[in-house]
Amino acid sequence: MTLAVLDTWQALMSPRWQALRDAAATVDAGDVSAVAHLRRLAPPNLVTAALQLAAGRRSAAGKFPASGDLVLDDAGAQQASSSAVAAWKAKRFVEQLEPAATVIDLCCGIGGDARALAAAGLHVLAVDREPVRAWMAKCNAHCATAAADVTQLRLAGLPFHIDPARRNARGRVWRIADYQPGLTFLRRLLAASPDGGMKLSPGVDREEADALAPGAELEFISEAGRLVQAVLWTGKLRRAVRSATMVTDHATHTLQGSPAAHPLQFAPPGRYLFTMNASVERAELMGLLAQQLNTWLVHPHWGLLSADQIVSSPWTQAFELFAELPWRPKKVRQWLDSHDGGIVEVKTRGKAIDPDLAQAQLRGRGDSSYTVFVLRQHEQKVALITRRADR
Repeated sequence: MTLAVLDTWQALMSPRWQALRDAAATVDAGDVSAVAHLRRLAPPNLVTAALQLAAGRRSAAGKFPASGDLVLDDAGAQQASSSAVAAWKAKRFVEQLEPAATVIDLCCGIGGDARALAAAGLHVLAVDREPVRAWMAKCNAHCATAAADVTQLRLAGLPFHIDPARRNARGRVWRIADYQPGLTFLRRLLAASPDGGMKLSPGVDREEADALAPGAELEFISEAGRLVQAVLWTGKLRRAVRSATMVTDHATHTLQGSPAAHPLQFAPPGRYLFTMNASVERAELMGLLAQQLNTWLVHPHWGLLSADQIVSSPWTQAFELFAELPWRPKKVRQWLDSHDGGIVEVKTRGKAIDPDLAQAQLRGRGDSSYTVFVLRQHEQKVALITRRADR
């Protein structure tokens, strides 16, 4: 984004163009006549920015309670940490550092994390190489900002948060080695500033993360049931070897430990099966959760806990197990029909089957709802017929 684009955005957010912003918020960008009407109100560059602002605020509505006050576009909204996740991370900075410490937020984007850090009472310097992004962060976080290439900064040992870009010209990248800024800078940052949090993809290779910062903590965060990011915590901000965090509308739960300290224990399924939040499995803390809940795992690759009694935990969903059959759709359908089967939910892993197709095959005319897990067992597939038990 050029300085000319920055000038356009700054003009757009002035009181003069309030009516344009309000009008664009109600317009479908694909509606040619509506966009033509906007262009009678303002020059094309301002209309384009106004539509981008409206799209960004709509995208941010699920992430930020007051998205209507933010200055951002759609790409910036999608890349930003939500207010709840950013607040969770900011809480750690406050608890582990000196009161009112200074934190540098590198590759800050539109300022989602900087906003939470500043709101938590920290002094924040947000830096992004894109002048528009740095300016947006200033508008959203109300903190000091700088438009600069972070690789050219003289690192002063300040505690840091960094959100490296995980996209390039070809699309999304998965390896830390392909992030921007690259490994050379990330290693230099960790050497110069030992206390920090590095935002990573939730699908990050754990061994690659461990190799980048030996002895660091790797946290996996889920929000609304979906893995949204991983964070590599170093120095004073490290609390454990691994952590799993679940952010919900009502509370945030975290599980901390070491995979090596809690080996996995396996046994055949009991009366109940339990799925678990994806962050636990990614953090390799299934053994710790199983121990805490007095349950066991039923298979190395199924991600299911089991017990002979129901367990209540924010980390799990419970299912009562009725039958275990080889996966043959007709046989499974026969069992369901003979047990008043109606709506059927199908869960699978590793693309063992097409769950949508299987749900259509298994749905019956009865009044009882079932959940069928179709999973790989060696070279075969098995169907575990269950019913939700925690509703």
